[in-house]
Amino acid sequence: MIYLLAEIKANPNCIEKAKSLLESLIVPTHLEAGCESYQLFADQNVEGLFVMQEVWHSQAHLDAHLESAHFLNFLTTADEYKLFESVKLRPMNLVG
Repeated sequence: MIYLLAEIKANPNCIEKAKSLLESLIVPTHLEAGCESYQLFADQNVEGLFVMQEVWHSQAHLDAHLESAHFLNFLTTADEYKLFESVKLRPMNLVG
């Protein structure tokens, strides 16, 4: 299994648009082969800070996700509108 946390900070002037774009990934990603879990969280204390928790069956499944039409559209839109200040990817190991 591949465990990944994506910490995503939206630009302050477009938090709702950023949130909506992130939400648009959830349904099509859940339908992808190898997607075990794909959940979006919003920080309770920091406005505009989101965490996407991802679990993939294999690296090949994650790689396919990164090349999917909906993810590539997400990247294009995010760049076009400068929706995010930062994105930090954190590969994780399951401990317990």
